[in-house]
Amino acid sequence: MEIMAGPLSADLDCPCDLSPTGIRTYLSDQHQILAEAFENGVAVDHLLGARALIIDRLLQAMWSEAGLKNHSIGLFAVGGYGRGELHPFSDIDILILGEDDNIKTATGELTQFTTRLWDLNLEIGHSVRSFEDCEQSARGDITIATSLIECRPIDATDFMFSRLEAVAFDNNIWTSESFYKAKVAEQNERHAKHDDSDNRLEPDIKHAPGGLRDLHTIIWVTRRHFRTARLITLVDEGLLTRCEFKLLDEAEQFLKRVRFALHITTERAQNRLLFDTQAIVAKSMGFDSDDKKERIEFFMKRLYRMTLRLGEFNDMLLQNFEETVIEDPENTAVTPLNSRWQIKGQHLELIHENGFERHPSALLEAFVLLAQNSTLKGLRASTTRQMYTQRHLIDDAFRNDIVNISYFMELLRYPEKLPEILRRMRYYGILSRYIPEFGNIMGLMQHDLFHIYTVDAHTLQLIRNITRFYVGVVEHDYPLATRLTHQLPKIELLYLAALFHDIAKGRGGDHSELGAIDAYNFCKHHRLSEYDSRLVSWLVNNHLLMSMTAQRKDISDPDEIKAFAEIMGDERRLNYLLCLTVADITATNPELWSSWRAALLRQLYFETRDVLKRGLDQLPGRVAYIEEIKNDAVALIRPSMRSKATAFWAHWSQEYFVSHSSDELAWHLETLLDTPDDDNVLALSPEAANPDKGSTQVLIATPNRKNLFTDLTACFADLGLSVLDAKLYSSKNGRSIDIFMVQYDTTGTPVTDPLEQERLLQALEQAARGEYLESAGERRTPRTRKYFNLPANVRISSDLEGRRTLVELVAPDRTGLLTVVGRVFAEFGLDLATAKVATLGERVEDVFYITDNSGNNLYDDAFIDSLKGRLECEINILSGAKTNAES
Repeated sequence: MEIMAGPLSADLDCPCDLSPTGIRTYLSDQHQILAEAFENGVAVDHLLGARALIIDRLLQAMWSEAGLKNHSIGLFAVGGYGRGELHPFSDIDILILGEDDNIKTATGELTQFTTRLWDLNLEIGHSVRSFEDCEQSARGDITIATSLIECRPIDATDFMFSRLEAVAFDNNIWTSESFYKAKVAEQNERHAKHDDSDNRLEPDIKHAPGGLRDLHTIIWVTRRHFRTARLITLVDEGLLTRCEFKLLDEAEQFLKRVRFALHITTERAQNRLLFDTQAIVAKSMGFDSDDKKERIEFFMKRLYRMTLRLGEFNDMLLQNFEETVIEDPENTAVTPLNSRWQIKGQHLELIHENGFERHPSALLEAFVLLAQNSTLKGLRASTTRQMYTQRHLIDDAFRNDIVNISYFMELLRYPEKLPEILRRMRYYGILSRYIPEFGNIMGLMQHDLFHIYTVDAHTLQLIRNITRFYVGVVEHDYPLATRLTHQLPKIELLYLAALFHDIAKGRGGDHSELGAIDAYNFCKHHRLSEYDSRLVSWLVNNHLLMSMTAQRKDISDPDEIKAFAEIMGDERRLNYLLCLTVADITATNPELWSSWRAALLRQLYFETRDVLKRGLDQLPGRVAYIEEIKNDAVALIRPSMRSKATAFWAHWSQEYFVSHSSDELAWHLETLLDTPDDDNVLALSPEAANPDKGSTQVLIATPNRKNLFTDLTACFADLGLSVLDAKLYSSKNGRSIDIFMVQYDTTGTPVTDPLEQERLLQALEQAARGEYLESAGERRTPRTRKYFNLPANVRISSDLEGRRTLVELVAPDRTGLLTVVGRVFAEFGLDLATAKVATLGERVEDVFYITDNSGNNLYDDAFIDSLKGRLECEINILSGAKTNAES
């Protein structure tokens, strides 16, 4: 295979000084030449070829110096290096080849050669094999077989090279068919590791679907069958048109250039485009907007579109290769379906060459047929090509045609096949044509850690999750969502809400409100009833409500449950919204789902359902509710203790009773009734050893004092525990009851080990007495959190009933944040009643319910402004964030 170094060949030197220092200087100088050439816009194929040529010259000189030219053994480049494509920090794969006797004779020289390579810290992957070894290894390993078809001599005789090629292309080892099938299976396995998604926000531009490895798969199959690595051969063989080749080449050059820039930027073999490199690489690629976020988003959108294109061509070319090279036309069964379609083999084929022009509705009919026929693997390559060239036929007239409207609604009635069908429609450009608003979110980046996919990829993940609920494959992990999905009267309404829930992102304004309008108009246009259209629109408008309520509101407060139930209106809406919410959270980022979040949503769902069943006008008042829950709690404790409950409860406010269940109140009574007021009492919930609870509930009863919350949260932080929820109460006689829900920060699991539980209680005992020494060590902030380092934003208002002040905080996620907040509250003489902590990727959205030290709401505007400023200042110091003014 010829190296394409182009005009750079004349600029590259040969190594003269083969001392370690001389070689390092040589490589550094040549690297600088390539970096400058990249900046000057030299074609990336020439850059990659030049890098391969640099290494060739070095290895040839070292091979000669080691005395290996005097032996009958050869040195070959394999893999990407063998193709003559070597990125700045890619692995350098070489094969040392010869007869066993010749290799043994040269053992000393070979050891000297390979040792020097390692001493230079070059990323060398080398193997020493005889011809027989190559044949045997290739027969049992498709990876080795693939590397051999890309071999290129660095220092070897023509005879060695021809003999090695004979092994590489021996049909007794791998036929074109068996090689093709093995590479397709390998690709499918690789795609599965990336969730079959090409649109992660930190994409792997080499291995993910639509990445360079998909291009390599095409090259390998072409090389194995046609004995050439030049993709233009596919045009000569009729597998690609010249126009298609230009489009494929554009995507190839773009991705290679991105990878080259990524290596230059990170100075290592990096294939993932991480957040902290995206702005630099974007600028290297010519995206030079002064607005950093805008620069990244334009660049990433272009990248996603190129990976989508490469994925399309990979799909079409491999299918075309199978049909034209692998299949035997005479033995391929053909089954007519109607006047437009037939099944050929296991794929759907358009009968007439101009079938889409004659029947544009067939562009949607194809996907209905794929949904209806479970044995079909997909479309024939010829049909896919026609679809690409004729998708422009989808226009307003097409969208208004009742036939096409019916076809689209028919698709929604095949839940088991819908995710795959919509994925294909997106791939072939049909979905964005039929729903133009969807085209606007294709490749749209969501610049945070909360989301790990682009908007379109996230939407399809959500739809896949709904299907997984529907078919029951995840019932163990999501029992409530699975059960409710089966009970929904019209599953298609949930799919429509999922399709439109984020469709208005990137337009400005509230995407939920704008998307609700789009959803309503689409539903009415598709002949849904007024009731169903309004339900879908309502779901889109409120798709964030349930998760935000569960995570940010005090859902143990019956007033909050009543307010949420009033928005729900009826149980049907509640059921639809729960299913949409769970599917949305897990499609946003699977790591966000935890047993704690599941427990919050279950609690909110069942308590709201009970309110709706009971009737909003039948709910008891606050006083009646408190009496009812007290009576239930007393019934749960030992009879000997019941007479003491009233005296104990007389010291606590109403907030204490409305914030806990009767089970929890009974646990508090059993734990605290017989203890003196000046004692420190620490206890874990009776269910603390249950890993399914998602968090550990800790009760701390102690004499109230300043900085108590600060000391306790510092203790949790040092033990690696995150506080998910905190409720703090002060009695009339100076006693404090603090209830914390905690879990391990790194694993999201509760404290279940008895030894760890004991360690936790001992540390908290010191903190409760004010004797705990906070760790002075620097707490490490993960790379991704450092990148998203936005200034804190604090909003202060009254709560729902005007009894307490609500402090809403959005800030970078940092260890010790609650401790800082607690110190500020103590400094301002404030009492913290409740804390709700929600971590959303790189940021937290925490809610604190506070009062002054007399238990009253805050009314003084100057005091509130001072509190807000102090909180934002201290949190920004903790996180190292710049304020908006500094930015």
